[in-house]
Amino acid sequence: MNTIRIPIQSPFGILSRPLIPSRDINPLTVENQIDRFDKILNNIISADRKATVFHIYQTPEINQDSLYSKLKNIIRTSGEVTNFHFYSGKVLSIEATKLATSQSGTFLFLSLSIIFVILILIFRNIVFAIIPLITSILSIVTTLGIFAANGGSIDMLSGIIPLVILVTSSTFSIHFLSRIKHFYNPNITRSQILESSLQEVFLPGLLSNITTSLALMSFAFSSIEPIRIFGIYCALGISISFVVSCILIIIFFNTFPKWFSSTANLSQFSTERWITIYMRSKIIKSPGTLIFVALMTIISIYGISLLTIETDVFRFFKSDHKVIEDKEIVESRFTGTQPLEVIISTKHFEKDSLPEFINEIGALEEYLETMPKIQYCLSIFDFYHEFGFDLLPGSNLIKMIKSSDYLERFYAEENEQLRLIVNTNFISNQESRMLAEEITLKINSFFKDDPPEYFITGVSMLYAGLNTKILESQMTSLGFSFFIISMVIILIFGINNISLTGILPNVLPVVNTLGIMGLIGVNLDVGTVLVASISLGVSVDDTIYLLHAYRRKGNIGLALKQVSSALIKTTFVICIGFLIMIFSNYKPIYYLGIFVAMNIFMALLYDLILVPWIVIRLKKKNKIQAL
Repeated sequence: MNTIRIPIQSPFGILSRPLIPSRDINPLTVENQIDRFDKILNNIISADRKATVFHIYQTPEINQDSLYSKLKNIIRTSGEVTNFHFYSGKVLSIEATKLATSQSGTFLFLSLSIIFVILILIFRNIVFAIIPLITSILSIVTTLGIFAANGGSIDMLSGIIPLVILVTSSTFSIHFLSRIKHFYNPNITRSQILESSLQEVFLPGLLSNITTSLALMSFAFSSIEPIRIFGIYCALGISISFVVSCILIIIFFNTFPKWFSSTANLSQFSTERWITIYMRSKIIKSPGTLIFVALMTIISIYGISLLTIETDVFRFFKSDHKVIEDKEIVESRFTGTQPLEVIISTKHFEKDSLPEFINEIGALEEYLETMPKIQYCLSIFDFYHEFGFDLLPGSNLIKMIKSSDYLERFYAEENEQLRLIVNTNFISNQESRMLAEEITLKINSFFKDDPPEYFITGVSMLYAGLNTKILESQMTSLGFSFFIISMVIILIFGINNISLTGILPNVLPVVNTLGIMGLIGVNLDVGTVLVASISLGVSVDDTIYLLHAYRRKGNIGLALKQVSSALIKTTFVICIGFLIMIFSNYKPIYYLGIFVAMNIFMALLYDLILVPWIVIRLKKKNKIQAL
């Protein structure tokens, strides 16, 4: 009887042995061959025979982003294929980066526009609104220039570096301009106005810049490169902005003094009346403030205990994104989409015994395929019988394997390793870890007392491993930020109760924010892991300005009147800037914007309410030394 052969060039051409063999072959062997053929075929051809899969392998030196783009262009321009879908771990990474960065330019422009309008409403002077934006733009351009010169590439986090610099770098300019406006008087020389303004803002501005930069620089200790790059260049941009702000405002003020005087007498945003009312109210004397803060802290600690870590990339996309559509199509039409790989060493086997060991791997496949979550397994076992390799000595078998590029993907002679692919449908990182543990138990059970050396890897394990890295990044950056901020406050005020007063309003908002995230089920991921350290570094600015004013005035009420207006302005600008991120379609960036803005706003409330409350009580008990 004639044989049926499949072209070797096709994806399943490796199975070119007769499918209708001679009558003298054992029927059981025929059945096993057909079963193996069906298993591989179902991974390449859909059950309805209306779709096929191309497995694309690349050499390490090829740029994967470029390859992905070229493949899409080739398919679209060929005119042969009208409906196609991409699916792989790298495709997920590329699409996530595109999603995170596609709107970054729009967000930056939108933030610039909104902040410009806010500053005009605050200062009633177009020049006062333009100067902070010029400062931010110069800082952004300089930072991005250094980033590009060092070979930086845009990813899901580096795309928002300009936005973070824009939002945080304008704060010192706002404080500086507010004091110039306050001190401006035609009867006073420009040098006196600048001197008075700088006396009140330069030192706290410098210290705030240092603490914010160091808090962001804490991400440099992260083992996740995008987080590390994000922290380093944000810190650099903020440091540059302080220098640029000082130089630019002084030059503008000395060169164009009329720009600063034209609206000096117009009404502007002021909080003095509200501060007076507040300092005379019952709130500042009531123990209810402490009770409320304690209750919030207890609830937040419970929320933090509920926090989980999430690196499942699919969950970063909204349900209507094409990546989700592609995943569902691939999973519904083919057997398994998310591979785990078991790399098994053959170093302890003689080459002549390799065929026997490959047969054992085939039995291991069948053993693993009994597990509910595993769709199918694939190894060299599923191919080498079809060539009759099982009849060859081990040394000749290796030569035959080396003659086929496809088979070499399943056996590496140089490293003496076999590759066993385990395919599942999409499962979470937690489930991937659990499945890897179950596979380990199964392999050890199968080989009993003498299991070979092996390890489990694959894309899903890579993402699962990010969980530990994200937790490490969170703890390291938060601990470093807290240490730096505490040291700066202690250096300013010494080791006393006022230092504790300066630390609490910055730590408690972080605790509250993380607690809220845990209570409403928002996980830590590559975006939200940044929330705590960014918030801690930015929010400490308000506390430093307030305590510096308190040390100069010796009265917390007068200190509040001096700085509260600027604190509210800067907080409003920062919150609006970060809230722009809620328009992002990429969930980590979306949540980053929400929770940083929430944290900064809560930090302002703690500064305006908790700090005066504590200072007044400490003074009453004579526990504060004169500063």
